[in-house]
Amino acid sequence: MIAPNTLHMFAARVIAETDSDDTVTVVRAVIDAILDRYVVVDLPEATDEDDDGQRYLGLNDFIRVDMTGQHGPEVYIGEVETASWELISDAAHRLAAARLLENANGDTQ
Repeated sequence: MIAPNTLHMFAARVIAETDSDDTVTVVRAVIDAILDRYVVVDLPEATDEDDDGQRYLGLNDFIRVDMTGQHGPEVYIGEVETASWELISDAAHRLAAARLLENANGDTQ
């Protein structure tokens, strides 16, 4: 995930390098530069918390968020507890693979 301050600095650099006073052109240049490196997705909603304090995501509720964990929420993929950094890393690699596939097939969305 990209930190907002990193995004702001990146956008400022692109704006400074864009040779235009036209706001639309500058905004498009910033968006294009961001989308060259980052992916924007619509994050799905988890289910409502059930009586046991669990929330679910994914096909067949494969991702379970235990809201009652000893030190706060705990995430399980199947039955394996997973750290947030592992989820972010896996998601980034999957999105990069999807981008390669889409670019090879010419299907960008």
